[in-house]
Amino acid sequence: MASKMTNCIQDIKTRREELGLSQAELCRRAGLTSSNYVCRLEGGKIAGPSHGTVVAILDALAEAEKETVK
Repeated sequence: MASKMTNCIQDIKTRREELGLSQAELCRRAGLTSSNYVCRLEGGKIAGPSHGTVVAILDALAEAEKETVK
């Protein structure tokens, strides 16, 4: 399970970078109260983010992608 989570986090990081979003900007877009949550997540300091948090981050990435396509 840890390997799948690690892959998911790496995918989030890769997509964030492809979209040119900073970690803090992704936090803001995802509605996270901590502006360094994504930094801690990508750095391995958060072992198991909640399902809701992962969904919020993925939704924020999807919205950012829609903005770049326009």
